[in-house]
Amino acid sequence: DGLNVLAALVSASRDGARDIRCPLVATPHPGEWRRLAEALSIDGDPVDPEKRPDAAAALARRLGCVVVLKGSDTVVSDGLRSWTNATGNASLATGGTGDVLAGVVGGIVAQFVRPGRSGDGDMSLFDAARIAVRLHGLAADRWRDLHGDAGLSPEELVACLPDALRAERERAARRGRGAFGGARR
Repeated sequence: DGLNVLAALVSASRDGARDIRCPLVATPHPGEWRRLAEALSIDGDPVDPEKRPDAAAALARRLGCVVVLKGSDTVVSDGLRSWTNATGNASLATGGTGDVLAGVVGGIVAQFVRPGRSGDGDMSLFDAARIAVRLHGLAADRWRDLHGDAGLSPEELVACLPDALRAERERAARRGRGAFGGARR
């Protein structure tokens, strides 16, 4: 609901204060994207697969933050770069799974992102969001492989995250990369 409150605040702003410009990862689904875009006078299509990257980038540029446009083929954009996720499935179209994603983003950011720092080993918000989206999708894929395409609860998704993280670390190790894809030190 925070994004809906943000859209209302932006719409009601008298002084034009419509930028966030702070370390933030916003995770709208297409309906929330539309409400924010309307409040900010942004045109775009958050549903069309070919236009989703541009829609995410436009919102990210306007707000000055990282945008994770949820849905089929979730898109992550910082306004300059966009990345489309290949993991995840229809089981994520369940109330509460977006909250799990927000928690995964927050956990990775808290551990690996130091705002204002860009030293060796520091992770950007963009990369933290990409990793979180990938892990979230991998967890859903693991659940689907065991249970089918429907009925995933947020609690079951959370329970699949450790296995998804383990698999991603093993994949990175095979490729000679660190735990989250960075060069191994």
